[in-house]
Amino acid sequence: MDARERALRQAHGHALGWLAALPDRQVPHPRLGDEIVRALGADLPEDPSAPADVVDLLVTA
Repeated sequence: MDARERALRQAHGHALGWLAALPDRQVPHPRLGDEIVRALGADLPEDPSAPADVVDLLVTA
């Protein structure tokens, strides 16, 4: 399995988890752009990141 396929499987898993939690989840307050930038980090990494790691970072942010 290559890095792209791992990232797609990772994103699919997060999407399924999100859908499964809908009935019990409270609606969070919307995040502002500054909060998202802080969560993602303003600086780009020196080296490439694994696509699946980027998916996890975006889900967390």
